[in-house]
Amino acid sequence: MVARGEARVIQFLGRYVGTVRRDGLRWINPFTMRRRISTRIRNHETAVTKVNDADGSPIEIAAVVVWRVTDTARAMFEVDDFHEFVTIQAETAVRHIATTYPYDADGDEQLSLRQNTTEITDQLSMEIAARVESAGVEVIESRITHLAYAQEIAGAMLRRQQAGAVVAARQRIVEGAVGMVQL
Repeated sequence: MVARGEARVIQFLGRYVGTVRRDGLRWINPFTMRRRISTRIRNHETAVTKVNDADGSPIEIAAVVVWRVTDTARAMFEVDDFHEFVTIQAETAVRHIATTYPYDADGDEQLSLRQNTTEITDQLSMEIAARVESAGVEVIESRITHLAYAQEIAGAMLRRQQAGAVVAARQRIVEGAVGMVQL
């Protein structure tokens, strides 16, 4: 019996014979070994991890990855445990993305984790997909769910952001005054 959203990987005397994907009742040689694999969509949420961003500032980051098994034979035979494989590769990709980009960028030309979430999550999805493709897994999407400065520097970074806002406000006031004088 094959339920909806499942597949059965069939082996005969240790040799891969095939995969049954259609749901319903099927007759299979009783001497074969049958293993069940879920082909449903799954979520994996990484733990909140403390890493240094591209500028060397400690940040906390976590992400959620939505995935499913597309190639059951590769999922069974290419890696020991495809669940664990997806978990490790997702956490590795999140760490790599976090160390590649700064938390906050000074200029508009540089990507940052906080300001360019769409581009960063697209890159995260592509990186995770490339890492888990060998296990027959498809990444549907990924999103950063937690992004913050680490507790030890959060206060200092908040003061830095407030000082930047004060400087920007003063700069706008000066530009307005100069514009009025020029008129």
